[in-house]
Amino acid sequence: LPKDKAESFCHALGFRLITRRSGAPFAARADVLERLARETHRLAAESGSLALSPELCKLAESDEADMAALLFALGYRRQRDNEGIVRYSRKGGRPKKRDAKDATPTPDKPAKRPRKRGKKPARKKQMDEKRYADSPFAVLRDLVPGGD
Repeated sequence: LPKDKAESFCHALGFRLITRRSGAPFAARADVLERLARETHRLAAESGSLALSPELCKLAESDEADMAALLFALGYRRQRDNEGIVRYSRKGGRPKKRDAKDATPTPDKPAKRPRKRGKKPARKKQMDEKRYADSPFAVLRDLVPGGD
């Protein structure tokens, strides 16, 4: 099967296709990935990173090689600490959205210009009317609530 069809097939059955470092894919159950994500998030929140343990491997129902691929799929990156122990930590979270009110211009980035709000230009309005004229729902526009 081509990769995209195999991935769709796995999703339909409740599995996710994970690729090992060697390039060979394997399927992991979605519920196992969710449990693993919860547990790794809890462990990483305590110390900032986590090391592979037999408990994590048992939770994921996999060996250490597959566990490394699962952690990579969950967004964790491998690194060695000062003692040479392999640890996994999440690389960069999503940036938080700033409110437009709090947006202050920085030297690197100019302030965004506010969008103009108002009436649509006449040409745009004509184009919209022409486009929606052929819609099967166009007759609904002419209906009057409570009318005959």
